[in-house]
Amino acid sequence: MYYEEKDLERLIMNTDSDILYDRGLYIHDKKISQINLGEFGRLDILSYDKNYDPFTGIPFLNLRIFELKKYGIGKDALFQSIRYAKGVKHHLEKRGFTNNYNITIVLVGSGDYKFDKEVID
Repeated sequence: MYYEEKDLERLIMNTDSDILYDRGLYIHDKKISQINLGEFGRLDILSYDKNYDPFTGIPFLNLRIFELKKYGIGKDALFQSIRYAKGVKHHLEKRGFTNNYNITIVLVGSGDYKFDKEVID
């Protein structure tokens, strides 16, 4: 079964994070959809939470970029998500964040696409 990207986005945005977590989708409680990153594009979903470094006590942000695809995930989706991560990093650094954040990319789709070996290496 294939979901349209907008339906998948709506499902994720409207479902409690604990339920998604139980289903294997690790997403933070705070979620934003369709963020315009200007020249970097428009990312599907960004989730985030604030945490503290256990050694220094300094706060940092955990960010997850979700790229949703109706069908399989390929290298184009990966490269698109990397572009979004660069856009998020650019916007954070413009606002004074330097090293106090982590960005994780999560690709969501269906099918059994396998990345080319050259992309993984």
